[in-house]
Amino acid sequence: MQIDAVDEEPIGLFVSGISGTVRACEEKYLGRRAEFTEQRTVDFDDAERRATVRATRVDVAVDGADVGATTLDLH
Repeated sequence: MQIDAVDEEPIGLFVSGISGTVRACEEKYLGRRAEFTEQRTVDFDDAERRATVRATRVDVAVDGADVGATTLDLH
């Protein structure tokens, strides 16, 4: 089904912007405040790894991908 009018008034769709993540979209287009992030090295899975820390959430770099963790998962 294609919608091209509402109450017989023609409508159109346009893209006002794009973002790489939902969070970035919320910050850029919906006025959500950006979170403070910190880059640091953490001990995770018996190795030192690069991580992005946001409050109690941590994204740890493991084998080319980010693994979601919390500060409780760090040694």
